[in-house]
Amino acid sequence: MEPGANPARRLPAGVQPAGSPRASGALHEAGAPFVETSTPQEPGSPPASPRESRASEVAGTAVSVEQRRSPARPARASSRAPSRAEPRATLAADEPSRVDEAEPVSRASAPGPPPLPWTLLHPPPFERTVSIDGFLIGPDPGPLVPSFLAISARGWIAAAGDARLTGLGWTEAIALEQGLTVPRWAVSGRWAPPALSARPAPLGLGGPVVAEAPEGAAVSAPRGAWRVSGVLGGPVVADRLGVVLSLDASGLGLPPPEPGLAAGGRARQNAALTATWLPSAEDRVGLLVVAGRRTESPDCLRCTEAAARVDRTLAALVGLSWTHAFAPDTGLELRLSAEHRAESAGASSPPPGPSHLDLSTWVTDGAPGTLGPDLAESALEATSTRARLDARLHSVLGVQRLEAGLEAVLTSGRLELSVPAGRRFLDRGGPCTPDENGGCAFRIDVEPAREEPRTWALGAFLEDALGLGDLLLRAGLRLDAALAAAGPSTGPRVGLGPRLALVWDVGGRGRHWLLLHAGRTHDVELGAVVRRLVAPVARVASWDGAAFDGCAQPGPSCVRLGGAAAIDPGGLPRSDEVALGWRGWLGSRLEGGLEGRLRHTTALWEEEEVGLVTDAEGRWTSLDGRWTSRRTVSANPRAWRRTLALGTWTRARVGPARVTASWSVARVTGTAAGPFDRWLTDARTAALADGPLPDDQRHRVSISLALQVHPGVEAGVRLRYATGGPLWETFTVPGAAGLRTVHGVRGTGLLASGAALLRDPDVLVGDAWLRVRLGALLPLGVPRLDLTLEAAQIAGGNAPVHVSASASRLGAVLRREPPFQLVLGLRAGN
Repeated sequence: MEPGANPARRLPAGVQPAGSPRASGALHEAGAPFVETSTPQEPGSPPASPRESRASEVAGTAVSVEQRRSPARPARASSRAPSRAEPRATLAADEPSRVDEAEPVSRASAPGPPPLPWTLLHPPPFERTVSIDGFLIGPDPGPLVPSFLAISARGWIAAAGDARLTGLGWTEAIALEQGLTVPRWAVSGRWAPPALSARPAPLGLGGPVVAEAPEGAAVSAPRGAWRVSGVLGGPVVADRLGVVLSLDASGLGLPPPEPGLAAGGRARQNAALTATWLPSAEDRVGLLVVAGRRTESPDCLRCTEAAARVDRTLAALVGLSWTHAFAPDTGLELRLSAEHRAESAGASSPPPGPSHLDLSTWVTDGAPGTLGPDLAESALEATSTRARLDARLHSVLGVQRLEAGLEAVLTSGRLELSVPAGRRFLDRGGPCTPDENGGCAFRIDVEPAREEPRTWALGAFLEDALGLGDLLLRAGLRLDAALAAAGPSTGPRVGLGPRLALVWDVGGRGRHWLLLHAGRTHDVELGAVVRRLVAPVARVASWDGAAFDGCAQPGPSCVRLGGAAAIDPGGLPRSDEVALGWRGWLGSRLEGGLEGRLRHTTALWEEEEVGLVTDAEGRWTSLDGRWTSRRTVSANPRAWRRTLALGTWTRARVGPARVTASWSVARVTGTAAGPFDRWLTDARTAALADGPLPDDQRHRVSISLALQVHPGVEAGVRLRYATGGPLWETFTVPGAAGLRTVHGVRGTGLLASGAALLRDPDVLVGDAWLRVRLGALLPLGVPRLDLTLEAAQIAGGNAPVHVSASASRLGAVLRREPPFQLVLGLRAGN
């Protein structure tokens, strides 16, 4: 057997087994949901032993692997959130073609549970981890995700059912082309010209006056976008050495929200290189090099050109893997990787003066300002380097497959937070200059903060897989430990998580499968905690009508914020999950599935303010008279969320037609929408936080129909529907520096008739496409040459997605679907 790999598996057409020479280790040997014993193996790969084949059949329980034609669009903590209708790019041309739907395969060619559709799951960012060819990526993996042309398989792995994984939810495993068999090349381009797109509809923030500060992001819809991708690779030495190189670049433009304000855009570039070497029948060496760059401007809500802040991220990953087979059923796998990341946020040119944010119009001028009035810093310089070592050993004993492993991660970096000129202003309704002070409200003096944080994490697991006839069982135990230091130390934190996974081939005919997994997982990623421990010291001085407070002594007109936070001892955030599902074949070309899941996540990271508490109106008060902020960070059991989810899907091919349909719903309640929920900072608002969370009752429906009207012509339509999430009405804090508060329980508003439920509007979006395969129609000498014309948002363009919950302008539109766009696509290759 190939060292470190699972036995041969039978996957849907075109999907490579995660343990094959083409995609070895990409899914941690758990990347395939079912097994067979007759999948052809590539040259140089030793055959699997019958004992190991049967004992490791459960290695991929509760896993979804699916060949897709589009890469992950990792969520990024940004003011510009994606549409609810589907996790997708803001503009159709900025993502791979969405017209290539995975199609069902015959049960005869893939007798096993069908893979879970990738689009059925929509985990929040903190419940999602990404791995590329088996190398785990740090937080914010977006810049490192390679071109979709280089991706051979992708899938979801539930951490609760696999002791080899950590994290609070899912691992998205991406397998890249290895280039060991035949040469491959492909290029792809997509362009949405502004002249062929509808104009974006205005947002509720348009106009000369905007009352108070918004709670959500008012996002300008893009006017044009492009994306080009390419891949080139193949065997350098036949059956021994394969190399694949992929490139990807994209960009889109954002018009100004109104004349006089800053326009902007987003850009992303990525390059990935994979090399696979088979020096012998017992050894395999792999190399992965990925580098990416991402820029975004402006990240402010409404700002002038001078105040437009530019966010830049540079990231690179180098990974080396080695697998060795001591015997046909015993192997060792070693992985060593290093990831470096550099982030910056600041002005694109020297600012003309300090930042001025008008709380009446929400327009920032001068230097770049922060994304909220309660934040101190507006300039960021950060670097981090992460080294990771994984070692795993597996062996087969009869019907058992035992596996054990150790993991070690060390991260070090530098973090600098500041404000241009060390001072910024919050104005209200007018200018605040030495010559004119009619709009002066608050002056904030900020001291730069600098820290060099370090974090480490250790993990160990033991797992036993059994094959008992038609029942496949896997049980394991994982131990995690982590520590971080950035001034104050988190202290050692430990978590112990049992895992269980089960697959039952009902009737033993490979037609219907029941899948179950249950377990406890922990989050050992402490990078966000480190950043919360470091905050610049800021003094907020109020205007008294003639001058700003001189801060000779503390008081309500001179409040001290920021500084180092304390950290409470405790454990790690944890999640308990149980899931039960059915997948099967209802015909030779009809497959489907149904899955229910209950997940309870508790002890999420929380920041609590103990120095400045608030009164009934949300105004700061000081119990000790020092008027100084004192923050405490903890993994607090009061920060929890519970998800009860149900999803069903089907794929079918009838003659020239392909149909894909999915529906999912989630009931999400608790006190925390995620780590560091801002409403848990203050004890008064935390008492109101128990209720429906923003992603509660998100019905999501996706239907795709493709019709091949001719061997060289295909037409299709796609519909996406999502219900709105709960809103929480917020109110202005009288006399405060742009702060807001709540008076009712989460998910409600205080209307004239009393408390009422508030929700975002529902969204229904439709797309249509026409694809012409010129390679099939004309003798051009190119195996594949496709032209695609896609009408994106042909229905539902400019539809409201998110509205304001501010008491002063309840219902004003803050975010819309992109407008109608005509996207031109070209793809060529072999």
